[in-house]
This record gives sequence, structure tokens and C-alpha cells, in this order.
Amino acid sequence: MSEASAAGHDGDGTFGPATSEAGGLDNPLTFELVDDELEELRRLLLAPERDHLAEVHQRVEQLETREYEVEHLSQVLPDAVALRAGQDNQLARALEPTVEETLRGSIQRDPQPFADALFPIFGPAIRKSISEALSSMLESVNRSIEHSLTVQSWKWRLEAWRTGKSFSEIVLSHTLAYRVEQVFLFDEESGTAMQHAVAEAVDAQDSSLVSSMLTAIQDFAQDSFGAGEQDTLATMQIGELTVWIEQGPHAMLAAVIRGIPAPELRTVMQDVIETIHLHFKKELHAYQGDPAPLADTKPLLDAVLLEQYKEKERKTPLALWLLLALVLAALGLWIFFSVRDNLRWKDYLNRLEAEPGLVVTETGRAGGDWFVHGLRDPLARDPAEVLAQTPLRPEDVRARWQPYQALDSALVVRRAAQLLAPPPSATLRYEAGTLSASGTAPGAWIEEARQRARFLPGVLAYDDAALEDDAALHFRNLAAALERQAIGFLQGSTRLAPGQEAALDTLIAGFRRLQAAAD
Repeated sequence: MSEASAAGHDGDGTFGPATSEAGGLDNPLTFELVDDELEELRRLLLAPERDHLAEVHQRVEQLETREYEVEHLSQVLPDAVALRAGQDNQLARALEPTVEETLRGSIQRDPQPFADALFPIFGPAIRKSISEALSSMLESVNRSIEHSLTVQSWKWRLEAWRTGKSFSEIVLSHTLAYRVEQVFLFDEESGTAMQHAVAEAVDAQDSSLVSSMLTAIQDFAQDSFGAGEQDTLATMQIGELTVWIEQGPHAMLAAVIRGIPAPELRTVMQDVIETIHLHFKKELHAYQGDPAPLADTKPLLDAVLLEQYKEKERKTPLALWLLLALVLAALGLWIFFSVRDNLRWKDYLNRLEAEPGLVVTETGRAGGDWFVHGLRDPLARDPAEVLAQTPLRPEDVRARWQPYQALDSALVVRRAAQLLAPPPSATLRYEAGTLSASGTAPGAWIEEARQRARFLPGVLAYDDAALEDDAALHFRNLAAALERQAIGFLQGSTRLAPGQEAALDTLIAGFRRLQAAAD
């Protein structure tokens, strides 16, 4: 092998013969390496470098794929976001439009998940807001009702009409002792407004304008009256409004009050300004015009929005007057309905007594219902028809009627008509116990009526003198017609005059009808 290494390499994978220093051939042998052996030799010598190059090549190919980029980014992104968020808010500002658009699109597609997530928050907040609104509304309604039924209220309505103000404003001006309408928290050095609280139903003022006004007034007072810098404005009157100011080391509190405030309000303001300096000392020191760090002071300012109403002296409580009015109204209604029902009941009884064939024997009221007992002729009018003509309800009246036969003229005639069944040409009348019949009727009916009339209740006598037999009347009418018939004869002769034959025939026919009627 040493010889081979000493041999010259010819560059084609074979080694030539070794030569001596003199240039002669020492060994005529030549060594030829095949391709497999050469590859094995290369692997033994260059294997680590080749493996490293292959790994590097694979990593380069992976870097060119999107999957690798995504996986690598997922590993470093959380740390990068946390690191950047700790430095400044640039990342939040950059992500804000994307997050807003994502939330807007998600809510438009399916708002239910967001509603479910926000329900535990919105539910109590909405209930609290509704409760506060109802309490405020009920308090306002109670005040309006309290002053709406008195003589004083009409004076206030007249005052509202005369001044052009609303009735509620007049009531408020007469009943309100004081009310804190607005509260401002100002920076002591710059005089700018840091926070602002406003009562309900009050028009809020521009806090910057108010701060400028107070600063200017305080500077004017110090310059004009030679007051020191430590002397500050404490109270200011503007028409119906009073401004109370409480000064602190770094901030001052200003309350806009309508009416005459109670001294206790000053103590409340002092407690609030002291609490703000105690809990927000760091924020007050670092204040540079941004009110956001002091947003948590808003509940403390709201605690100053107090109001107090005048106590009204009453000799008699309003509740007692209302109770008395209700009792009197109930008593009046009871009397009214009782009188009305009694009048209706009496009207019904009068109607019953006016009906022939009805006799009322007992009336009254039992168990909340009216009752009536009496006698009723079967031919009399139904009492239910009489009741239907009155405002009384049938279910409120209990009636019990016993049958009997009445002797009223109309009922006696009606009962006679039912029993005798007279023809249409006959007329029945009843007077003083006598039943009279007039007109015409068949002879058989006349005889039958004479027999039955004496069995009718209340009929003491039957008179049919004015009643004529149809057949007898017909006979007399035929006889009268024959008597009026004239026949002409020749003078001095028994012969008929010319043209009398038709009259003779008529006369003969009349005699025949008369004969038939006589039979």
C-alpha cells in the first residue's frame, strides 16, 4: 500500500507504475480501483460532511414551504405579541380594525353566542337600570298625585299658565328644598375639568367653559381684593343656582345647586374630595390632561348629586282624606244602586198589578235576590214577558204563581170565547155578571150557547136578545125583496103588460128561494 501511495496518480482512477528517482521502473505492477471501491472510499472520507449538507438542504427546502412558515410562526407569535404589548400599545391599535370587523361579521352571522356570553353581564345591568328608572318615575308620580288634588295645586296651575312654565316646574320650585344638578372635578393647577357628573333631566353644561369661568372669577377675586393664593372661592350665587367649591391639594370639587342647600352638603363634598385625594393620589400627581385614569372617581361624584324636598305640614294625613273619600264614594255608590234597584223592583210590581189575571200576594228580598209570590189566571199574560220590559235580570228574580180563575171582564169574555167558539159575525160582552151576545149566528149555535153560557165562572145571566138567527134573517130579507117586486098588467085585464115576463120569472125564483128558506 505504501508503494501505491508512492505511485503517481494519473487522474482517471488508476495509479501508474512507480518510478525510481532515476526515472526507471522499480515495479512494473499497476493498481486499478473499480467504481464501487472508489465510492466506498468517498463515503468513508466524506460521509459526515455529506450528511450535514443534506440536512442543510432539507431545511432550506422546508423554509421555502408555507407549512413550515406557519408552524414556525405559531411558535414565536405568542412571545412576540406579549413582548410588543409590554412595550407600547401599537399592536393593539394595529389589531383594532381587524378585531372590530371580525366581531361585526361574526355577530351578523350568528349573534346568539355573543348574546349568551353577555347575558350574565347585561341582565343585572338592565334590571338595575329599569329598577332605578321605575323608582324615579314612581317618586315623580307620587309627587304629582300629592299636589294634583289640592287647592294649592290649582294656584300652581294658574301660576304655570301665567308664567308660561310647565306645571311640573312650578311644583318643583315650590316643593324642592335643594338639588345638586352638576358636580365638577377640576385640576387645581390648570383649572381643567377632570370629571363631570350630571343629575337626571338636567341639561349638562360644557365642563371646559365652566372651568374657564371659575378660574377667571377666582383670579379676578384674588387680583381685585388682594387675596392670597391660598385664599380660594368657596361660594358663588348665579340667579337660582348656587355654586359650592371645595379645595384640595391637587383638585377642587364644584357643585351646582338649585335651591337653598343644607349645611350637611358641605360635609359630603369635603368627604368626597378627601376620598379622591386619598385613593387617587398617584393619578392626580401624574395628571397631564387625560381624564381616563380618573374615570373611577365618577361614582364618588355621583354621590354628591343629592336632592331634598320641603316637608309639608298636614293637619290631617292625605291617606286619611283619601280613605274617607273612598268610604264616602263607596257609600254613595251603595245608596245609588240600592235606590235604583228598589225603583226598578217597584216598577216591576206595578206592572204586574196592572195586568188582569195576576194577583201579587208576597214580595221581598232573600239571599241577595228578589222574590214574588201570587196568583195567576191561565189566560193572563206571562209574568216573564212583564219582567223582560224592565231593567231587572231574570236570574235576580224568583217567582212562584198559583193558578186561579179571575173575574175580570176581559178574561171572562176570553174564557167564553174559548168555550162557546162564536162565529165571526157574533160579538160577546161581559158586564156586571151578564154575558151578552149580539150580531148573527146559526140557530144551532144560538141554542148551544144558551145551554153552555150558564156554566161559565162569573156569568150570572146570558142575554142574546141582540143576537139574530142567520136563517130567520135570511127569510125576512127574501120576503122583503119579494114585497118590493112589482109586476105590470094591462089596464082592465089579467094579461101581463108587454115586457113583464122577466119580472114574473124573477118573482117566481124569489118565491122558490123563500120556500127553501122556510123549509
